[in-house]
Parts: sequence; C-alpha cells; structure tokens
Amino acid sequence: PGRPIADPGPDRMVAMGTDAILYGGDSLFAATYLWEVVAGGSVSIASPTSARTTFSASVGGNYAVRLTVTGGGQTDSKTMTVTVSNTFPDPTALKFAHVKNILQNVSTCDTCHLPTNPQVPPIWYTDFDRNYDTLTDAADETRFYREVLGRVNFTEAGNSPLLRKPSDPEVPADINHHNGGNLFDLTNFTTSGGLWNFSVIYNWILNGAPSGGVVASAGADSAGNVTFVAGSPSTVALNGSDSIGATSHVWTIQSFVPAVHPNGTTVPQTGATAATISSANSANATLNVFDIGAYVVRLTVSNGPDSDFDERSITVTESPITGLTASPTGTQALTFSGPGQTATLNLSVSTGGGSGTPQTYTWAYAPLSATNCGTINSPNSAVASLTVPVAAAISGASCTLRVTASNLSTTEFDDTTISISAASGQNPSGAGIGTPGSPYSIRFTVGSTAANSPSARINNVATSNIALTGSVTSGIPTLTYTWSLPSGAGTAGCSTPAAGSSTSLAVTRAGTCVVRLTVSNGILPNATVDTTVTITSAVSFATVGSTLNANCTSGCHSSGGIATPSWENDSGLHGRLAVAPYVNTGSPQSSTILRCPNEGNCGMGVQGGFQNNVDLSRYDQILTWIMNGAVSSP
Repeated sequence: PGRPIADPGPDRMVAMGTDAILYGGDSLFAATYLWEVVAGGSVSIASPTSARTTFSASVGGNYAVRLTVTGGGQTDSKTMTVTVSNTFPDPTALKFAHVKNILQNVSTCDTCHLPTNPQVPPIWYTDFDRNYDTLTDAADETRFYREVLGRVNFTEAGNSPLLRKPSDPEVPADINHHNGGNLFDLTNFTTSGGLWNFSVIYNWILNGAPSGGVVASAGADSAGNVTFVAGSPSTVALNGSDSIGATSHVWTIQSFVPAVHPNGTTVPQTGATAATISSANSANATLNVFDIGAYVVRLTVSNGPDSDFDERSITVTESPITGLTASPTGTQALTFSGPGQTATLNLSVSTGGGSGTPQTYTWAYAPLSATNCGTINSPNSAVASLTVPVAAAISGASCTLRVTASNLSTTEFDDTTISISAASGQNPSGAGIGTPGSPYSIRFTVGSTAANSPSARINNVATSNIALTGSVTSGIPTLTYTWSLPSGAGTAGCSTPAAGSSTSLAVTRAGTCVVRLTVSNGILPNATVDTTVTITSAVSFATVGSTLNANCTSGCHSSGGIATPSWENDSGLHGRLAVAPYVNTGSPQSSTILRCPNEGNCGMGVQGGFQNNVDLSRYDQILTWIMNGAVSSP
C-alpha cells in the first residue's frame, strides 16, 4: 500500500511547434516527477520534473514520452505516445467550438444524441431550443456548453465521461458503457480519425475547457469527371454552413496545380482562364473552374474575437475519351461524277457511348499509310469528308485514315482502312459508231487544168474523210472517245481518226479497214466497239478499157498500130497496161498512160480531149483506177 503509480495520461495528438500540455497529476502517491522522451527525436520539455509541464516538437512524428514517479522509496514508470502533426490545431487555442464541431460534424455522435432518440441519451449534441423560449440563440448555446461541462473531469481529464464512453482506452469495448457502440478508434491517426477527435477534446479539457471559439468547415462537392464546354466554366459547390460559431465567411483560392496531359503537356495551355469563386463572402459559394488539376480552397471564418480557417483540396478531373471509332471502314463503292470525275466519301467518328467529350478532332492519313485516297475536307471536325479522284478507284487504292480526338485530359486515336472502288453501273456500255451509208464510193477529180493535184471525192463530196460519230447507251457522263485502227491502215489506206465523239476517217483508196471506238469515263472497264469501213471505187477497169478503146485506138494504139501498148479492149488489155512505165501506182500522175495524151507527148499528136478541160472526166477515170491500185476488177 502506498506505492507510487505513474499516469502520464492517454496517447494523444498535439500541434507541431506549440506548447502541448503534459499532465502527470493523475499519478498516485507520487512525490517526484520526471518526463523524458525515449523515442522519436529531440523535444523541448519546459519543466521535466514538474507534474504539469509543456512539450514542444518542431518535427512531426510519433514520440514516446515516459513519466517516472517516486514515492515512499519506490519508483514507477509509464510511457505514452504523443503524435505531432502540422495540421493539428494549437492546443492552447482550442475552445468549445472545436468540441462542438467534433460532436456535430466530424464524428457521428449527433445521430444518437438528439432529442428525438427514444433511448434518451444523457446529453443532446444538436442545436435546439434548450430553454424552450421558441428561439435557438446564444442562451441555448450557453446551456449546451454547461451540459458538456457536466461530463468533464478536470481532476482526471482522461476519465471524463465525455471521453470515456466513446473512447475509454483502459476498458475493452465489449464492457464499455457506450450503448450506441460508436467508439473513437484511437489507432486512427487521420485528420478526422478517432485519435484526432479524442485529442481535441482531451487537450481542450487540459486547457481548462474554455467556451466560445469558432471553427471553419470547408465542405465541397465531388468534382470528378467534369465535362468542359468551351466558354462555360464548370462549377464546384463550396459548403461552409457546418462552420461553428462563424459570423463571417471568406472563401479564397490558395493554389492550383495543373494536371499533366498524357502527351506530356501541362494543362491548361496558354491563355486558359483562371478559376474564380462566386459569392466568396457567403457560407455557401461556388468555385468556377476552367481547367483540370488540383485546387486548394480556404474558408476563413470569424466571430469577432476568434477566427479559424479550413482548407479543402479539390481535384477536378475530366472523363477520358473511350471507345473512339472512325467510320467508314472496308471497301467503299463510290459514284464518280462531275468535272474531273470525283466522288465524296463522308467520314465520321463516335466515342461508343463513352463519357469523355472530345474538344478537338484531327483527321489525317495514318503514319504508315502509303496511299493517298484523296483530299481530306474539314479535317478538324467530327464529320469530315474525302474528295476521291477516279484514279483511286481505277487503281483500287487502299488507305488508312487516323482520327485523333482530344480533351483536356486525354488524347485518343483510331485508324480506319478504306478500299476504294467504283459503284456498279458506272462504266459506259453499248458503245456504237454512227456513220453514213456503207459501202462508200471513191473517185478522184482534177481541177481546172490537168496539171493540178488531184482532189479526193467520196460520194461526190469533195473530201476523203468519212464522218464518224461515237455514242454509248449507259454510264455516267463520259470523258474521252478514243479511235484506233486495230488492224492497221487496211487496204483503204485509212488514217487513225482524231479523238472526240465526232471525228472523221481519212482514206486514200478503195478497200477496207477496221475502226475501233473506245469510250472511257476513267473507270475500267471501258466500252469498245469495232466496225469495218468498206470503200468501193466509182471507176472500174472495164470503164477505163472502154474509154481507151473508144478514144485512143485509132492509128497509133490499135492492135497493129505503131505505138505500144495496144489499147484494144481485149482480154490482155489489163496485162499490157498495168506495168511500168504505163502505170505507176506510187506516183499515179507520172503514169505515161496519162502523161502522153495529156501533156502533148503523143507522137501522133492526138490528145483525145484530155487537155484544155475539154473532157477531164476521162482523165479522172484513168487516174482514179490507178490510185485505187490499177486492179483488173472491179
């Protein structure tokens, strides 16, 4: 009996750099006291041999503090833990408002300790008309303070019912007399944890449990997944109505740390609008944000003599862009039309129902795409288009397009591979060649004198060109009509016609040639048609023989005449005439059959009317026969 018992009090939290009270007066039969820090670092203890002294630590952390007492020649020691925090309030500044804040806001004590609870708890922690004068005012606050003081033990602070019932560190929870079962967890060191709450009340009692005071409570709505709209801020509600004892409120923005975009750039970019607070001098305010990142807002409250502040960190985020899908994909059969034969292919993008809203879009050919399918129109829009040239369809072009969508927090892209083809029914078909009646007769005439070069005549028209007209029965508007001679000039000596839907075929003699029309709109296959053009002679050898026999056989060119060859119209006439130098098919007008009677070189002096435009038709007959190859028939 009478041996000393050391009692340094319960574990607690204190503020860094403040004079926290150490009280060993609850020790039994103690004659001397010695306070020591045995773990945690260097600490200043004002009077280490006093029952009541102060403890001050400049570095946060857990400190093991041991109290050793002596009495009656005996010694006893006990160690408790002091947690030093830079966010814990100054113990010397704690007032009733801080205790009330815990009872009403920080913990859930007032869910049971209220007048409507049929269990009738010993004290009610809510604000109500305690003196029944129909008002809830300062008089009720004074009564509330006195009721709480009734559950405070100033002799043994740790044994105060205000502390023991929800958090008695000496008694197991199963026999703790707290019927509500809501106990302070003294192992929870967080800002709103059990040890924090316990320490506020405990330090308040050690400080004499002063009344009054003011406590700021800066509440804020969750600001996650904010969707930004250009020109309009996103808002976060700020709620300071839970502050205790405040008669004035002031909200300020303490700091903003921009988010970092996945592409490595800092958000916001240049020119972003700074955040503002609406109704900054009211309990309830609004934070207007234009950027994503971490904001710190502070609420400063006052009741005149006292002031307090509370800060709230608000992380403003934005929903990421998900499910980005570019369209279309696969083979695209396009209809080509208009000048230059182009088609339009619409491009679009969706986010697949994702919550992220893109703010910018960019369409471009993917980095690995080797083929350009056309020109991208409106590349910075969710809906773009391609102007596709017909050459892309001809070559069967396949290209990969990439759409990139961005908002403040994310950048996503999607690739789509497109193969270009022409829609069915676009190629020209049913090509046809329109021509005059066939076969065509050909003859040649001379001008006013026999020395003039011959002019070609076909069907008595002074030209050697046959009109050709191309057409198709179906297909989009055509671009080109191309003519060719697949078998060459043929026996008619044809020349390749010029391009165009209307053209002409040049011929030099009687005979045939095959003419081919190819109609193309730039999309394979083309429409093709062949036609055979037949040229007949207006003069046969029989006509030539009759003319010579009738006009040139008397005297010289008779069968027994002195000049050869004989122009008698017999079975051997063609064989006698169609040889050089009488007939020269390479240079028809130099044939002596024409030059002798026409140019006065006939030894008999008989020109037979070939000269002086007397009868050019006979000259024309023989010339036509020679130019057509001097054939025997027809």
